[in-house]
Amino acid sequence: MPKGRKKQEKLDIAGSILQFMTTLLFFGSLILSQQISIFHPYITAGITASIILGIIFVYVEKKKNEPLLDVKIFKSIKFSANLGCALTSFICIASSSILIPFYLQNALGLSPFCAGFFMMLPPLILAVCSPVFGGISDKRNPEKVIFVGLLILSLGFFLMSQLTETSSVIFFAVFVSTMAAGQAIFQPANNALIMSTCPKSKLGIVGSVNSLVRNLGQTVGITLSTTLLYSFMGNKAGYKVTDYIAGRDDVFIYGMRHVYLILVAICLIGACLTGGRLLLKAVGRQNLE
Repeated sequence: MPKGRKKQEKLDIAGSILQFMTTLLFFGSLILSQQISIFHPYITAGITASIILGIIFVYVEKKKNEPLLDVKIFKSIKFSANLGCALTSFICIASSSILIPFYLQNALGLSPFCAGFFMMLPPLILAVCSPVFGGISDKRNPEKVIFVGLLILSLGFFLMSQLTETSSVIFFAVFVSTMAAGQAIFQPANNALIMSTCPKSKLGIVGSVNSLVRNLGQTVGITLSTTLLYSFMGNKAGYKVTDYIAGRDDVFIYGMRHVYLILVAICLIGACLTGGRLLLKAVGRQNLE
C-alpha cells in the first residue's frame, strides 16, 4: 500500500451549524404544517428563516478556504441543471412511493402481502432495466435519454392520477411499471452527466453532493406529498384531515389525483428544460455548418 499523506484540515464549524439549522427549520416547518395550516405564521416564519439561513450558508462557504460544501462546483450551468433534474426526480419518486401503500391497502383493500407484492414491481424493473439503459446512454447522447426518461416518467404519473377505488390491480401494475421504466431510463444517464460535467479533482465532493441531493429529494418528496395530500383531502372533505378517512375512499382518491398531477407538471418542466438544451445544441450545430 502506498504511504498515506496526512492533510490537516479544519472543521467548518460555522458551515455545519448553518446547514443543520437550515435543514432543521425547513423540514420541521413542513412536518408541522401537516398538523396546522402551511400558511400559519409560525410555519411561514420557519420556512422564511430556513431560506435566509441557506443564503447565509452559501455566502459563508464562498469565503471559506476549506468549506463544508465547495459551492464553486455549481458555477457549471450543465452540472447545476443536471443536479436540479436529479433533485426533482427524487422528489417525485418519493412523493409517489408514500401514496402507493395507502392506495393499495386502504382504497383497494389489499392485504399487506399483496400490497407488498405489487410494490416490488418498481425496484425489480429498476434492477433489470437500469444497467441496460445505462449502457445505452454511454453509447448515445445521454441528454436525449434523459429527455425520453422524463417524458415516460411524466406519462407514468399521469396514468397513476387516473386510478380510482374501483380500478383493477392490473391497471395499477401497468401504470406503476411505466413510471418505474421512466425512472430506469432517466437516472443512469443523468448520473453519468452529473459526474462528467465536473473536473476529476472534484469527483469526491460531486459524488457526496449527488448523494445529498438524493436524500434531500426523498425527504422533501415524502413531506411535500403528505402535506399536499392532506391539504387536498381537507378541501374535499370540508374539514382538516391528518389521516386516511375510513369509508371515504373518494376523498383520498381526490387528493392522490391532484398530487400526481402536480408531479406530472414538475417532470414536464424538467423535460422542457432538457428538450430546450437539445434544441439549442441542434441550432448551434446547424449555424456552424
